[in-house]
Amino acid sequence: MNEMTEHFPEFKGNGFELRVSDDRLQVLLTCSHDALSRPSLKEEIRKGLAELKVTAPLLDDIFQQAQEAALECVSDITRLPIVSGKAPVPPVDGILEWTDEYFTPGYYIDPITKRIDFHQKAERPAVTKNQLLVKMIKPVPGVDGIDVFGTTIRAPLPREAELRAGVNIAWDDSLQGYRALCSGKVKLVGRTLDVDTVLRISGNVGNETGNIKHNGLVTVGGNVATSIIAGVNYDILDRLRSVADDVMKLKEKIKKLTPVYKKLKACVSGLNAAQKESLMEMEYYISEAETEIAALEEMAKSLRREMYAGKDARITILNMVYPGVTLRVLDSQMAVEQPLLGPLAAYQDKITGALTLTSEIAINS
Repeated sequence: MNEMTEHFPEFKGNGFELRVSDDRLQVLLTCSHDALSRPSLKEEIRKGLAELKVTAPLLDDIFQQAQEAALECVSDITRLPIVSGKAPVPPVDGILEWTDEYFTPGYYIDPITKRIDFHQKAERPAVTKNQLLVKMIKPVPGVDGIDVFGTTIRAPLPREAELRAGVNIAWDDSLQGYRALCSGKVKLVGRTLDVDTVLRISGNVGNETGNIKHNGLVTVGGNVATSIIAGVNYDILDRLRSVADDVMKLKEKIKKLTPVYKKLKACVSGLNAAQKESLMEMEYYISEAETEIAALEEMAKSLRREMYAGKDARITILNMVYPGVTLRVLDSQMAVEQPLLGPLAAYQDKITGALTLTSEIAINS
């Protein structure tokens, strides 16, 4: 492309005027009705464009249509674009695509009732080991344009999304994002992403903090007036039970079909067309059920690994726990009915599975 040197933004001819737009992407024609009927007008316009050093071609069809319409209506042409350049396509900056509402401000709003739950924050910072936290969406470069003088209009450079990994964060090259190396609470300090394995709350747990959910150890330095859930995500056991129910139903289905299937299979040569079709359907159903069972059992293994990742979860409270609070560790919980004076710790007993309270705590844990 030619570098732009000197050019004239305006040309005045016999009964017409050519003006280059401020962005240099158009040449605008203003022409009197009398000049429009002149046979040499188009050639005069071309000479004017050459005087302006415009290299983009004249839009003949647009000019001709406007000329015919103006002659028919006995009117002038005003600021008609008869030459166009190519505008640059702007770039798309890189973005962070979070996989959950880790840092959403405010409180949870019920999608049905639209009521605000002041005991539950909108943010969900609790994460599990290997959980994908964010994808780094790459920027898309822009496309250069060209003005009516043939000069390149450079598209701006896109900006990369900025994020640095903390000690408990790992890069996943296949998904172009960051994963958590441990269970805990995700945090973003400046542009550094990390996961805290111990959630330390120096003050009180109440309306300002909302209910606390954390996949690890929780230490509260003040009083507790709202509920705390520590350990694995609270819905894992429900999901495990649902998977087990689905597997049981599929196995019952196979159990009912198998005797009939074997009986038909043994005498396949004597079956009529309808019976052979039934045999094929049974074979398909059994195969499909076995495949689904295998997938569900793999899902159950993954859920168990996720559940056991929080086996050492514990809640440590240094001051008072008020009545009405629910303390939950893994799948065991306790509704506090009487005030409890700390320091105390709540954990799941490994033998009984019940929530257990103890005054023997490690303050620095």
